[in-house]
Amino acid sequence: MIDTKQNGDYIASLVSTYFSDEQYRVVLKAGEVLFRQGDTNDRLYVLLDGSLRAKQQSQNGHTTELFQAKSHRFVGVYSFFSETYSSVMTLVAEEDCVLAYLDRERFFELRCQGDPLFERFMPVVVTELVNRYRQAQELTIARENAFQKLLETEKVASLGQMAAGVAHELNNAIAVLERNTEWLSETLPGVFELSQAKEFYQKGLAEGYQLSSRERRRKRAETEKRLRVDGQTATEITELGLVGNENWLNDLDGVLQDCHTAWKMGTALHDVLVSSRQAAHVVRSMKILGMPSSENMSGVNVNATIDDALTLAKPLFDGVEVVRDLGEVPSVFGNAGELVQIWLNLIKNACESMAKVPSATLHVKSLYERGLVKVAIVDCGWGIKPEYLPHIFQPNVTTKVDGLSFGLGLGLTIVQRLVHRLDGHVTVESRPGQTIFEIHLLAEER
Repeated sequence: MIDTKQNGDYIASLVSTYFSDEQYRVVLKAGEVLFRQGDTNDRLYVLLDGSLRAKQQSQNGHTTELFQAKSHRFVGVYSFFSETYSSVMTLVAEEDCVLAYLDRERFFELRCQGDPLFERFMPVVVTELVNRYRQAQELTIARENAFQKLLETEKVASLGQMAAGVAHELNNAIAVLERNTEWLSETLPGVFELSQAKEFYQKGLAEGYQLSSRERRRKRAETEKRLRVDGQTATEITELGLVGNENWLNDLDGVLQDCHTAWKMGTALHDVLVSSRQAAHVVRSMKILGMPSSENMSGVNVNATIDDALTLAKPLFDGVEVVRDLGEVPSVFGNAGELVQIWLNLIKNACESMAKVPSATLHVKSLYERGLVKVAIVDCGWGIKPEYLPHIFQPNVTTKVDGLSFGLGLGLTIVQRLVHRLDGHVTVESRPGQTIFEIHLLAEER
């Protein structure tokens, strides 16, 4: 674009010489189009009064604002001086406009008469290119600044919205603490008179629950049938890990129930310790969207963090079969609490997506492959609609399936942010009956 006021007499002389004929005028009302992208344009216009806005549409339908032309500026320069006379943009009147123009026929007629107008208009073309490039730069910078402000706004909004989610997660963790602590305080005093009981208490404290509900039911049924014992005794034998170990059973004759109680106390305290660590970490994690942190980064046992997350998520597993398929994987460099939060968010979403699904099953898998630790959270829920998938990690994205509302935005925004902090990658595949979230993390050198 060329500002005739800034370029003084030179531009004014061009306008006076080539655009003074009143019959070569165009009047536009606000909102009317001078020409559209792809139209043929064989006229060079000068805007005498009003303002125009130039826009361009990409192949995917996205419209980008290119520039705004004010009074006394030339438009149509690209198409007029090109060999194709094809417009690369759409020009729309922002207000009532008056334009003068020089058409192709008159342009060549004047050239044939020896008028050096081509040479005289070259500065117009060059200045137009320079000004157009400068304004494109300014628009790009302005858009980037606006985008960064939007990101900051979304972060602040997300932090506010996190309050309810954080309270919910804290309530779950605190409920585990209160329930198990109360049970321990009532039961602990008379347990450790037996050496065997102490051993099973330590086992429960170190390992927590190891069997999935499916494995526990299967082994309990086998034990009940093989040993001809009642259901309660079969449960105690199964949970203590004594299936097939006849020597232990003989040694525990008469004290099996006490040993099982000691083991349950150990697993309860295990849950308490995991929950207390996670409760504190959830609060600290509210800072994640606001600023990065390298706090407590070290080599982390991935499978251990998955087990911690499964422990915290147990209240969500009502009616859900959990299949734990954890392979032998190396540690990754990261923060254990943040990894727990990743798995917990994904597990929570998976369980919510399987609401009202018969025979709901959650698969949690880990494996090591080509320098990467891969963790997959797989559910058999209703699936995510294809139109949501490209936006699934954006804040405030929600879906509704058969009246069920799933909060898929904020939790997954946190997941993606945490994974990226570890130089990792998160993918999602979904169809009705199966959704797979897979996390790839760089393994520490073995």
